[in-house]
Order: sequence, then structure tokens, then C-alpha cells
Amino acid sequence: MRKFELPPMNIQRPRIIEHHAIPIRGPRRGGKYFDTWEEAHAALLERAHKRVTVCERTLVEARQFIVKVEAMRKGGK
Repeated sequence: MRKFELPPMNIQRPRIIEHHAIPIRGPRRGGKYFDTWEEAHAALLERAHKRVTVCERTLVEARQFIVKVEAMRKGGK
């Protein structure tokens, strides 16, 4: 029986681990096994979309910080 697992997120090399036998140990770090490659791929895609959302939010906060720092130089609050 084949099972598929998602390893920790890696931007350079996204991957899905394929197990050809029922794994003895549980998935790493609270992960989950998937019965089909398509299910694992959908979960990986969802994880990637969440990461984009988090990174975009961080970028907005960094840009706001830059604006505040520039305002300090001009004598503003």
C-alpha cells in the first residue's frame, strides 16, 4: 500500500514523499499521510498559498515600517 507524506516546507525544492509500505513511524512534526498523490499535491498547493499570504502580510508591514522611519528623518511623528 502506497502512502504520500509532505515534508517540512522547502521553497527551493517542494516535494511529496512516497512510501511504498505502511510506515512504521508516524509522519514527522504532526504531518499527515495521504492515500493518493493528488490529495498530497492539493495539500502542498494549499500550504504554498498560505505561505504567500503570510509573506505578503510581512512585506506590507515592512513597507509601513520604512514609511515610519522616513517620516522620522523629515521631523514627523
